[in-house]
Amino acid sequence: MTERVPAGVYETLKLEVSRLTALVHDLTLRVNAAGGLNQPRKSSDHLLIKMHGANRFVKFHDILFIKAESNYARVYLVNGDSLLTSKTLKFWLEKCNAPFLLRVHRSYIVNISKMLSYHSGTGLIQMEGGITIPYSGNMRKNLQQTNADHHS
Repeated sequence: MTERVPAGVYETLKLEVSRLTALVHDLTLRVNAAGGLNQPRKSSDHLLIKMHGANRFVKFHDILFIKAESNYARVYLVNGDSLLTSKTLKFWLEKCNAPFLLRVHRSYIVNISKMLSYHSGTGLIQMEGGITIPYSGNMRKNLQQTNADHHS
């Protein structure tokens, strides 16, 4: 046998359920935006690179460029170190989500703040430390726009 709930109480409970449903939805969106429940919170200035059983924190601004090596990627740092990782370029570009990291070639992501010049005739980028990196022709427009935005 079911008991009847007075109309006023029913409407109050209905509003409370709606409020709680909206609150759960909002919290779900916030948790997902932060990377999920079981994910460490993303840092805005560094990333964690796991290699050979060790973990190393690398600041985004210390990255000179990232080069694809088959299904791996090697992260080159401004201090001359390089770190071989088991992740792809696509993974690192999404993980970093840094506006100054730009994929300029199928095999390269560069830190445009470490870029000295690029030459449209040769398709080469001159980086700090005397390093030269190729860029693909279809990336030329992106490179020009990103460089203009970065230096304006």
